[in-house]
Amino acid sequence: MKKSLLSICALSVAAIAGATIDEPFIMPSSYIMGFSPDKTVAIGEYFGNVYIHDLTSDEAPKIFEASEDGLTYNSCGLGNFIGNNTLCASRGSGHAVEAYLWGKTGVLNGRFVSITNEVKGGLGSSNGVTPDGTRICGNNPTGEEFGIEAENTMVVPAVWERNGNTFTRTLLPCPTKDYLGLNPQYVTALSISDDGKTVIGQLVSNNGFLTEFVVYNQAEDGTWSYRKPFDSLVNPNKLEIPEYPGEGPEIPTLEKYMSEEQYDAYLAALEEYNANPDGNVEPNYKDYMTEEEYAAFMAVYIPYLEWLEKYDEYERIDTQIRNESISFEFNLNSLSPNGRYLASSAVETYFMGFTRVSKYTPVLYDLVEDRIIFSDGPDIRVTAVSDNGDVLGFTRDMINGLDLGYVLPAGATEWMPLQDYIVMRNPSVAQWIEDNWKRDVELVVDPNEYVTEFQTLYVTGMPMISRDFTLLSTVAFNYWEDNDLPNDYNSYIIPLVESDSAIEEIENVDNANAPVEYFNLQGVRISEPENGVFIRRQGSDVSKIRK
Repeated sequence: MKKSLLSICALSVAAIAGATIDEPFIMPSSYIMGFSPDKTVAIGEYFGNVYIHDLTSDEAPKIFEASEDGLTYNSCGLGNFIGNNTLCASRGSGHAVEAYLWGKTGVLNGRFVSITNEVKGGLGSSNGVTPDGTRICGNNPTGEEFGIEAENTMVVPAVWERNGNTFTRTLLPCPTKDYLGLNPQYVTALSISDDGKTVIGQLVSNNGFLTEFVVYNQAEDGTWSYRKPFDSLVNPNKLEIPEYPGEGPEIPTLEKYMSEEQYDAYLAALEEYNANPDGNVEPNYKDYMTEEEYAAFMAVYIPYLEWLEKYDEYERIDTQIRNESISFEFNLNSLSPNGRYLASSAVETYFMGFTRVSKYTPVLYDLVEDRIIFSDGPDIRVTAVSDNGDVLGFTRDMINGLDLGYVLPAGATEWMPLQDYIVMRNPSVAQWIEDNWKRDVELVVDPNEYVTEFQTLYVTGMPMISRDFTLLSTVAFNYWEDNDLPNDYNSYIIPLVESDSAIEEIENVDNANAPVEYFNLQGVRISEPENGVFIRRQGSDVSKIRK
């Protein structure tokens, strides 16, 4: 087990426990999405296959691939889907509520075990699991065949208690109406805290346009309750919502109330008028109908117009509410292991010409203090949050296919480029980053004219991280080498804890002549502060100071 200088300082940087990996390395043609809590395995998903790598070996060999049994596809869960001996996944030709239980030895070796007996198919999924694998959260399909009353709602949240290969399901209490008072499309459970008592999920509105977060908590007596932490940001101006007018009557058509000859004559007159409107009178369909036909048509047409007026007002208010409300990216979520912080990205979608554009704003919520923290800065999509509130995310350049990682340390106001954060945590990997991430990349700077230019970038990729924020994986598309695969990704595995050799180098420094450095309690290097609590380091001499 390796210790870092920062852990010796007792900094609050995400409960540094030491990683099993001492040096960074590259896993070619892989897409690592996360690590087991004990950091002995890495899990990936690639082209519908789920695979597991053994991190106790220097080469991290692939020890299992889910496609080996010939199924159509496999996919990982949507939250913290890896336990020390459990992987939440869906598999087969239709979504199924299943958990893949993995063990290097014993009866669990290479087995998929369904976590429910009564649900076979539907849109269910197992999404998050505690480190010990005893509690799983996920989405349970709804419908009368499952004994759940939820009209138009496709899934509802649930937790499963595991005892061996037996799973006991508990449906979680959840909102049954969306912001318009209609049945939601989905109410989900996505991530679970390490103690299994806090679960986060999402509610997707009936129209699919608004996604809210739901937090489920278990009390000491075992009962569950829920709350919507961002509820005040939905319809913030408290607009009065008109009654939903329903689907409306069938749109009446003229040809249904005219003979074929009458209708053809009307269309011919209308065509002639459109070709030469000047000086002519637009034909009136009433003149081509009998009084009885016209009366029958109006008996249907007038109620339709009345419904349309109500619907237009309803749609106007609905659109205004959506424009004023905060909505989150679907299935993008992160819950800190201790259950204190929820992190995600609010998303705003709009059109530039015919191009659909999405803008992402990272959001952190302190579930203990009930406090929302919006973050300015790059267009960030969040991937993880630590126990102390460090937030990990990335920006995505859709035109050039580039993902660049960023970190917002707890208490900081500016996002750090991922490479700077890594070097701050583990200075010994600085040269490796220069050798493997710093590249001259040809970028499209004007997509309309397809103008390109070369820029020097640290191509860090999309970052994932272990629960304790000590082992990092980033995934980057490899387009600077000749590849056999049409979409070839590299995964970069990087320890965020200094190796023993790095510590020895620091310990051999002449402290008296070494430069003095200061860090805040989030591990961010700062200038000498005038007041507060901070860390002072001079060579190997490290101390916590209060001014």
